[in-house]
Amino acid sequence: MKNLIFIICLFPVIGKSQSKNDTIFISKTENNKIYLDSNHQGFLSNIDINSENYFPIYSYNGKYYLYKPCDGYNDKNIHINDKSVTINIGEEQYFEISNKIENKQKTSYILVNESINTELEIKKINKKLYVIKFYNDYYLMTILNQVKKFPVIVNDCPKEKVDEFKFDNIDAKSLFESIK
Repeated sequence: MKNLIFIICLFPVIGKSQSKNDTIFISKTENNKIYLDSNHQGFLSNIDINSENYFPIYSYNGKYYLYKPCDGYNDKNIHINDKSVTINIGEEQYFEISNKIENKQKTSYILVNESINTELEIKKINKKLYVIKFYNDYYLMTILNQVKKFPVIVNDCPKEKVDEFKFDNIDAKSLFESIK
Protein backbone atom coordinates (compact mmCIF):
# COMPACT_ATOMS: atom_id res chain seq x y z
CA MET A 1 0.00 0.00 0.00
CA LYS A 2 2.85 2.41 0.84
CA ASN A 3 4.38 1.70 -2.58
CA LEU A 4 1.10 2.52 -4.31
CA ILE A 5 0.80 5.85 -2.46
CA PHE A 6 4.43 6.65 -3.32
CA ILE A 7 3.83 5.93 -7.01
CA ILE A 8 0.64 8.02 -7.07
CA CYS A 9 2.50 10.95 -5.46
CA LEU A 10 5.39 10.56 -7.90
CA PHE A 11 3.29 10.93 -11.10
CA PRO A 12 2.80 14.72 -10.80
CA VAL A 13 6.54 15.20 -10.27
CA ILE A 14 7.39 13.06 -13.31
CA GLY A 15 4.78 14.87 -15.41
CA LYS A 16 6.15 18.29 -14.53
CA SER A 17 9.74 17.34 -15.19
CA GLN A 18 8.75 16.28 -18.72
CA SER A 19 6.47 19.20 -19.52
CA LYS A 20 6.42 20.60 -23.02
CA ASN A 21 7.88 23.83 -21.64
CA ASP A 22 11.24 22.13 -21.14
CA THR A 23 13.96 23.80 -23.21
CA ILE A 24 15.19 21.76 -26.14
CA PHE A 25 18.81 22.68 -26.85
CA ILE A 26 20.27 22.27 -30.32
CA SER A 27 23.71 23.20 -29.03
CA LYS A 28 25.28 24.69 -25.93
CA THR A 29 28.73 26.22 -25.55
CA GLU A 30 30.41 28.54 -23.11
CA ASN A 31 29.52 31.56 -25.28
CA ASN A 32 26.05 30.71 -26.54
CA LYS A 33 23.02 28.47 -26.40
CA ILE A 34 20.94 27.56 -29.41
CA TYR A 35 17.52 26.29 -28.48
CA LEU A 36 13.91 25.92 -29.59
CA ASP A 37 11.42 28.40 -28.20
CA SER A 38 7.72 29.05 -28.51
CA ASN A 39 7.96 32.71 -27.48
CA HIS A 40 7.15 34.90 -30.51
CA GLN A 41 7.24 38.20 -28.63
CA GLY A 42 10.45 39.34 -30.35
CA PHE A 43 8.67 39.12 -33.69
CA LEU A 44 5.38 40.54 -32.51
CA SER A 45 7.05 43.57 -30.93
CA ASN A 46 9.00 44.29 -34.12
CA ILE A 47 5.99 45.21 -36.24
CA ASP A 48 4.37 48.21 -37.81
CA ILE A 49 0.66 47.77 -37.05
CA ASN A 50 -0.27 49.73 -40.20
CA SER A 51 1.76 47.45 -42.47
CA GLU A 52 1.95 43.98 -43.94
CA ASN A 53 4.79 42.47 -41.91
CA TYR A 54 6.97 39.68 -43.34
CA PHE A 55 9.57 37.63 -41.48
CA PRO A 56 12.08 35.11 -42.88
CA ILE A 57 11.56 31.39 -42.53
CA TYR A 58 14.50 29.00 -42.27
CA SER A 59 14.77 25.24 -42.75
CA TYR A 60 16.45 22.90 -40.29
CA ASN A 61 16.21 19.12 -40.61
CA GLY A 62 13.35 19.48 -43.08
CA LYS A 63 11.16 21.67 -40.84
CA TYR A 64 10.52 25.42 -40.99
CA TYR A 65 11.44 27.85 -38.21
CA LEU A 66 11.66 31.52 -37.38
CA TYR A 67 15.08 32.62 -36.12
CA LYS A 68 16.20 34.99 -33.39
CA PRO A 69 19.87 35.63 -34.24
CA CYS A 70 22.73 36.35 -31.88
CA ASP A 71 23.46 39.63 -33.65
CA GLY A 72 20.52 41.98 -34.23
CA TYR A 73 22.16 42.98 -37.52
CA ASN A 74 20.89 39.65 -38.84
CA ASP A 75 17.25 40.38 -37.97
CA LYS A 76 15.37 40.56 -41.25
CA ASN A 77 11.86 41.83 -41.93
CA ILE A 78 9.80 43.74 -44.46
CA HIS A 79 7.00 46.20 -43.69
CA ILE A 80 4.69 47.28 -46.51
CA ASN A 81 1.98 49.91 -46.15
CA ASP A 82 -0.08 51.84 -48.70
CA LYS A 83 2.65 54.30 -49.70
CA SER A 84 5.98 52.89 -48.55
CA VAL A 85 8.10 49.83 -47.89
CA THR A 86 10.72 49.38 -45.18
CA ILE A 87 13.14 46.54 -45.82
CA ASN A 88 15.54 45.37 -43.15
CA ILE A 89 18.02 42.85 -44.50
CA GLY A 90 21.01 43.84 -42.40
CA GLU A 91 20.46 47.54 -42.71
CA GLU A 92 17.13 49.27 -42.95
CA GLN A 93 16.12 50.75 -46.30
CA TYR A 94 13.08 52.94 -46.84
CA PHE A 95 11.29 53.23 -50.21
CA GLU A 96 8.22 54.95 -51.54
CA ILE A 97 5.93 52.85 -53.73
CA SER A 98 5.65 54.34 -57.20
CA ASN A 99 3.58 51.49 -58.64
CA LYS A 100 1.89 48.28 -57.48
CA ILE A 101 0.81 45.41 -59.73
CA GLU A 102 -1.22 42.63 -58.15
CA ASN A 103 -2.74 39.35 -59.22
CA LYS A 104 -3.80 36.15 -57.46
CA GLN A 105 -0.33 34.72 -56.77
CA LYS A 106 2.03 37.68 -57.22
CA THR A 107 2.38 41.28 -56.11
CA SER A 108 5.06 43.55 -57.58
CA TYR A 109 6.09 46.93 -56.22
CA ILE A 110 8.20 49.49 -58.03
CA LEU A 111 10.19 51.14 -55.25
CA VAL A 112 12.07 54.44 -55.26
CA ASN A 113 14.14 56.40 -52.82
CA GLU A 114 16.71 59.17 -53.23
CA SER A 115 19.30 56.87 -54.82
CA ILE A 116 17.61 53.68 -56.04
CA ASN A 117 14.78 52.54 -58.30
CA THR A 118 14.12 48.83 -57.82
CA GLU A 119 11.44 46.17 -57.70
CA LEU A 120 10.11 44.03 -54.87
CA GLU A 121 8.19 40.93 -55.93
CA ILE A 122 6.14 38.73 -53.60
CA LYS A 123 4.76 35.35 -54.63
CA LYS A 124 2.39 33.40 -52.42
CA ILE A 125 3.15 29.70 -51.97
CA ASN A 126 0.29 29.03 -49.53
CA LYS A 127 -1.39 30.85 -46.65
CA LYS A 128 1.76 30.50 -44.48
CA LEU A 129 4.65 30.93 -46.92
CA TYR A 130 5.75 33.55 -49.44
CA VAL A 131 8.84 33.89 -51.63
CA ILE A 132 10.18 37.41 -51.97
CA LYS A 133 12.63 38.69 -54.55
CA PHE A 134 14.55 41.89 -53.83
CA TYR A 135 17.82 42.93 -55.56
CA ASN A 136 18.05 39.47 -57.16
CA ASP A 137 18.08 37.89 -53.71
CA TYR A 138 15.32 35.50 -52.72
CA TYR A 139 13.80 34.99 -49.27
CA LEU A 140 11.30 32.49 -47.92
CA MET A 141 9.06 34.45 -45.56
CA THR A 142 5.85 34.34 -43.58
CA ILE A 143 3.36 37.07 -42.79
CA LEU A 144 2.58 38.35 -39.31
CA ASN A 145 -0.69 36.48 -38.77
CA GLN A 146 1.13 33.17 -39.42
CA VAL A 147 4.17 33.77 -37.17
CA LYS A 148 2.82 31.75 -34.24
CA LYS A 149 2.54 28.67 -36.45
CA PHE A 150 6.34 28.32 -36.56
CA PRO A 151 8.65 27.46 -33.66
CA VAL A 152 11.58 29.78 -33.03
CA ILE A 153 15.26 28.85 -32.99
CA VAL A 154 17.09 31.23 -30.66
CA ASN A 155 20.83 31.88 -30.79
CA ASP A 156 21.43 33.34 -27.32
CA CYS A 157 24.90 34.84 -26.95
CA PRO A 158 24.88 37.14 -23.91
CA LYS A 159 28.67 37.49 -23.52
CA GLU A 160 29.97 38.00 -27.05
CA LYS A 161 28.96 37.66 -30.68
CA VAL A 162 29.25 34.19 -32.14
CA ASP A 163 28.61 32.70 -35.56
CA GLU A 164 24.99 32.52 -36.54
CA PHE A 165 23.27 29.16 -36.69
CA LYS A 166 23.71 27.31 -39.98
CA PHE A 167 20.40 26.33 -41.54
CA ASP A 168 19.64 23.99 -44.41
CA ASN A 169 19.87 25.57 -47.83
CA ILE A 170 16.50 26.61 -49.27
CA ASP A 171 16.44 27.14 -53.02
CA ALA A 172 14.12 30.15 -52.76
CA LYS A 173 14.98 31.20 -56.32
CA SER A 174 13.63 27.94 -57.76
CA LEU A 175 10.54 28.24 -55.57
CA PHE A 176 10.03 31.78 -56.84
CA GLU A 177 10.47 30.83 -60.48
CA SER A 178 8.09 27.87 -60.17
CA ILE A 179 5.15 30.16 -59.27
CA LYS A 180 3.71 31.77 -62.38
